[in-house]
Amino acid sequence: MRWVGTALLVFGLGVLAVRCDDGSPALQAVEPSSGPNDRAVAVVIHARALAPLVGVDVGCNGHATANAHFDATLDTYLLQQVTWQSNGDLSAIVPPGLPPRPYDLHVMPPGGELLTLPQAYRVLPPGGGDGGLGDAGTCATLYASSQVVVGPNHNNGDLALGPPDGMAGVLTGQWAANRTTWTFSFDPSSLSGTVTARVSSVLWVSGGYVDDRVVLESSGDSGQTWTQIAQWGGDSGITFPTLRAVVGPFFAPNITMAPGLGQAQVRIRGDGAVGPRDGFMLFVDAVELDLCQ
Repeated sequence: MRWVGTALLVFGLGVLAVRCDDGSPALQAVEPSSGPNDRAVAVVIHARALAPLVGVDVGCNGHATANAHFDATLDTYLLQQVTWQSNGDLSAIVPPGLPPRPYDLHVMPPGGELLTLPQAYRVLPPGGGDGGLGDAGTCATLYASSQVVVGPNHNNGDLALGPPDGMAGVLTGQWAANRTTWTFSFDPSSLSGTVTARVSSVLWVSGGYVDDRVVLESSGDSGQTWTQIAQWGGDSGITFPTLRAVVGPFFAPNITMAPGLGQAQVRIRGDGAVGPRDGFMLFVDAVELDLCQ
């Protein structure tokens, strides 16, 4: 029966050769290649050789597993409902409200090798005007200017301060399970009186994040009281982006007056493990507080 083994070997090598001919994963085009910013736009990301990450459970009841989680951004703006298709493409939603201009597309496959397609998509204003942003009133943008970490495994925290610049502070290890807090404060605003406040952050994770609970909270009274404005993990069904991306904006209902020094604060708080503790890295490039009247 040796000929059977030889035949199977030849067949297997032939399959491998076919797979190699497909080439390495690559992004090819976005369809449509542009859309207005006053509504969500459904797009298809055409790609070559994108596939779920297949593994094998080596336990007593071993079986194959597939991870089909893809993250995608236009520059740092997360696309929504990114879904792998059996033909190797991705479907996704471009959210409304992006500033009108061209954008690079970034895709993080489950295998962890970032793919980029330059100038892949152009966001258009709804009617050739200012993109629907002209009626925003008087606004001010503040970036975190100081920070305090309570808990272990914190590195390069000052890199999270100021506007986004590609440099990031990091929390490492089982910090969410250990309930570490990372609190950011802001300089005084140029505005006065009542305001509406929203919080955004440029952040991402790497490593073994699964489902430990993490919350984002805001305070308008120098950290005396806190309000939860976002959550990841636990029963939220929301996970962190795996590539550098903007999360938010999130409405901060307890910041109602233009803040003085240190009065407005935002904190990232580990809220405990769900099952086994997750060891992972959280990178924060910037924390932004937008105030409008």
